Amino acid sequence: MTSAWFGVQVISVIALASVDLCDGHFSAAQTWTTLQLLHMAKSFASPPVSWKYGTDHCHGWLGVRCSNSSSNSGAVVELNLSSDEFQGQVSDLVCGLRDLRVLNLESPALEGCIPDCVWNLRELRSISTGEYSRLRVRAGDLPASTAAFEITHLQLPGVGLSALPPWISALSKLQVLDLSRNNLVSVPIEIGQLGELKELFLQFNQILMIPFSISNLTKLRTISLFGNNMQAIASSFNDMPHLKTLDLGENQIVTITRSFNDLPSLRSLYFDATNSGQIHAISSSFNHLPTLQSVDLSENDLHVVHYAFNNMSGLKDLYLDRNRLSANADFSSSFRFLPSLQLLNLSDNGLDAVPECVCEFTSLLRLDLSSNEISSIPTCLGRLSSLTHLDFSHNMITDEYIGPSLGDVSRLEVLKLAGNKIKNVPAFVGDFFCLRTLVLSQNMIQDVFVDPVEAPPNLESLDLSGNLLQAIPDGLRFLQRLATLKMSNNRIRDVSNVLDNVTTLQLVDLSFNNLSGWLRDDIKWLSRLESLNLAHNQLKGPIPSSLFDLRTGHLNCTSRNCNQLDLDLSTNFFTDFVPKWLCSDDQPIFTVSLDLSSNNLQGSVKPLLESYCVDYQTVSLSHNNLSGGIPSHGFVNSHLYVLDLSFNQLNGTIPTTLGNISNLSCVKLSSNQLLGSLSGTFLEANISDYFSTSPELKNLIELDLSDNLLSGPIPDNLIVVKNTSRRLDPGYEAPMLMYLNVSHNMLNGCIPDGLHMLSNLVSLDLSHNNLSGDIQHLQSVGLVDVSDNHPTEGAEDCLHDPEGFSKYRSSQQRPRQVWMVGAVVVVFGYVLLVFITWRLYWMSHLYRVSCRIYLWGSRVCGL
Repeated sequence: MTSAWFGVQVISVIALASVDLCDGHFSAAQTWTTLQLLHMAKSFASPPVSWKYGTDHCHGWLGVRCSNSSSNSGAVVELNLSSDEFQGQVSDLVCGLRDLRVLNLESPALEGCIPDCVWNLRELRSISTGEYSRLRVRAGDLPASTAAFEITHLQLPGVGLSALPPWISALSKLQVLDLSRNNLVSVPIEIGQLGELKELFLQFNQILMIPFSISNLTKLRTISLFGNNMQAIASSFNDMPHLKTLDLGENQIVTITRSFNDLPSLRSLYFDATNSGQIHAISSSFNHLPTLQSVDLSENDLHVVHYAFNNMSGLKDLYLDRNRLSANADFSSSFRFLPSLQLLNLSDNGLDAVPECVCEFTSLLRLDLSSNEISSIPTCLGRLSSLTHLDFSHNMITDEYIGPSLGDVSRLEVLKLAGNKIKNVPAFVGDFFCLRTLVLSQNMIQDVFVDPVEAPPNLESLDLSGNLLQAIPDGLRFLQRLATLKMSNNRIRDVSNVLDNVTTLQLVDLSFNNLSGWLRDDIKWLSRLESLNLAHNQLKGPIPSSLFDLRTGHLNCTSRNCNQLDLDLSTNFFTDFVPKWLCSDDQPIFTVSLDLSSNNLQGSVKPLLESYCVDYQTVSLSHNNLSGGIPSHGFVNSHLYVLDLSFNQLNGTIPTTLGNISNLSCVKLSSNQLLGSLSGTFLEANISDYFSTSPELKNLIELDLSDNLLSGPIPDNLIVVKNTSRRLDPGYEAPMLMYLNVSHNMLNGCIPDGLHMLSNLVSLDLSHNNLSGDIQHLQSVGLVDVSDNHPTEGAEDCLHDPEGFSKYRSSQQRPRQVWMVGAVVVVFGYVLLVFITWRLYWMSHLYRVSCRIYLWGSRVCGL
């Protein structure tokens, strides 16, 4: 908002208020509140349109809710700043809203410090920040005092809090306390005075121990201490009659020795270690917890459970994956009589057989035995008639040990047998009327569904990738409901007509095969797809225009992603011109991810990129023979985050309109013939006032403009926000740029000091230009290359330290010089060794010849 605009807005509010005051529609307090909010909006980088043009904050202003009381008309009782439209800092003027009850600061674009005066709002009931908030508390602490004693919800995750203030005990009405993702080391004993507390979230801190006073919180229903440094289970978790969820995962707990029988309402218990603590054994019992429904002990070093799970009538979900359990007698005796068990995960435990007790869990719906060493499927699994999901992936199962036993599991919906030694699709899968997903990847299958009776009638997803298929199986025509087909990494040579009979295909992956020849333009199933991957084959000829026809086929689909298209034709031999999208006037906009890289395409990219019916997410056209310029009006509806046009023959300048795409995270334009200067391009985010709509390109992570014909200086504010009306205070966060390469151009002038503002930078390549200047301010960058620069006249003006640049250049070249010297020494030594060896050989040879001549002469002379 410019100063002129702000003045006009203030005058408008006052003018309307003066008119409505006579009619009783406006009050002086309401006018004052509107003006306060307008002033507060100046701290935002770009507030919502309703704040910029509305004159009554109680009607239509995003996130603002006013009191319904006639005696308190116009008072703001709720300020919800959770929308992404709120960007920038939170002004101290928010504290002028004396009637505020709810303050939501969950917008991920808010930054800076939470005003300390917020804690003096006496009517405040709830304050919250986002889970990955960029807001912080000042100096890592809350103020020493507060007036918000009526607060019920205090949710401040990720605000840099290092300790709780003593007044936390005075919040007698507090019900929800969320201080996750902070820097807390301990919890004060005063927490035990929060008698109304029901939800406590302290995950991802550095807490070592919980005070015993927490046992006074008898109304607690949820405790989350995931991701801390606790080494033992505190005895303070006692006598909590209403506690339902206890999460102690990812700590340093080694053994579980205590009983949880004093938690009669406990339903969910989490001890998943996730590479942190390693629970070796469970010596306690959960038998007397009839309400316990879910237990997670995954990713530990667990190999002994000591009958811990016997007779648990209410247990439904049990996660024991990534441990060291074995299928012995002790294992089976530890898991008996679980009549309600519905999910059992025993993956990655080194099991060589299916434990016998598994067949007793007749209520099982999901069974995961993947990533073990199981060689056969026992016949007893046929008794699990309720089973819907079965996973035997990555074991050692062969055809002869599958058997017909699973044919009795008639309700099976998902069957995963990937990563085994199977050569043929089990015949019994044809009996699974409910089967929707079949995964047989990474086996040795050469054909499928030779007989129609072997084909599951309702199969929707089939994964045959990583097998020995040499052609698209003819049996696929029996799968009339197939939507997803994955056959990558096989030996398929041709796209046959078989799939023309499958009218429901939505995703096809035939990448990394031996497909060759032309891709026919009349393949019926192409126009119905939402995702097609034909990458890394040997296809040639023009790309079929039917792939780019958005007028038919896609509009008749019934899936959730009806207007989405992912197309990957990279690393083939397609030739001819780049196709263009065919659109109709009344069709919706399509979200497109397109990869045509590493082909032999030619022509201009303008017809492809300038399409009004396409909203690109990713575009990769690298390693082709494309020419012409990058269209200035491309990406009309774009939410583009990846653009790769490298290794082509593009010319012209880089369009400034790329700066309008705020989601851009990766831009690669290297190895082209692009001209012009970096100054004034999309890289300069020049924000002249608070309400400018210009993006700051803060999402840009990688930028590669190397090997072009760019000239001129590097702007000092390259991808750094230049905002004369806002100071870069401690709450400011630099752009995300990590990789910057402008090497092999004709850039000149000084290396800008402003590059140090790119605090996330890990790689910077300025080599092979005509740059000069100090690089001392770039010491924090992990990899910097300024080699082979040839400073032009006047380079001395760039140097604060005249020797700094030359020293750095020499240091960059020193490894090369050392290598060259070493190579010369090695070669010279080798030549010298050969020469000496040769000389010794001939000397010995001459000595032998001279001896023979001497002996011969002695004989002749009679000596």
